Amino acid sequence: MEKIIPFIMCAVFVLAAYGLLKLSLFISSYVTRKKILSYGVASEDAATALFCSYFGMKNVISNAVLPVYTSAGKRYTEIDNIIVLPTCVAVIEIKSMIGRIENPEGAQTWRQNAVTRSGEIKELDFRNPFLQNDRHAAAVKEALKNMPFAPPVYGFVVFTSPRVSFVFKNDKILKPTQAVDKLQQLSSRGRKLTGEQKSEILTRLRTISKKSWPAFAKQVKMRQGR
Repeated sequence: MEKIIPFIMCAVFVLAAYGLLKLSLFISSYVTRKKILSYGVASEDAATALFCSYFGMKNVISNAVLPVYTSAGKRYTEIDNIIVLPTCVAVIEIKSMIGRIENPEGAQTWRQNAVTRSGEIKELDFRNPFLQNDRHAAAVKEALKNMPFAPPVYGFVVFTSPRVSFVFKNDKILKPTQAVDKLQQLSSRGRKLTGEQKSEILTRLRTISKKSWPAFAKQVKMRQGR
């Protein structure tokens, strides 16, 4: 028995070391992700402020949460900006990432290659923002579908940082000022919504969002395993 004890202790130490290594790698990955994703928070807010300055703060809903129906059932999705324009509704997905983006069209995920403040080169996979925003637009359409004057809904993807580049050219990826131009063009096309209709659209979206937030928070906790 005495001969076996050292082997048992050695095995315990190896398992403990392996566990600590896995934990350190997880923490490192999490911290790096937070670093990369936090670089452009201010520019996301700046893009929203830009839209508010052009189209009116009352017409812009930020961080709305709406239900979306999938093959797995009812889920909830958070939308960066919903803008009620004179003739339609625009759904905006804002990304503030920096670095080089691998953006194959139609792929489920894209990849960011970025340099952290410490000089490390890190990679981060994230969901294709166009597919993500298609889901957002579908949620908005679902919320408005029973309205007698339900307006057209259009989706746009905006990257805010001047320090971002893309492997594949895609004219649908917009800068904030380009998005403003597109939205202004849409504002002059099609049938105009009355002030009352715009108000009803905004009220409905805000009401659904307010009711959806508790379920969305629960969904996020479940996803994080809390």
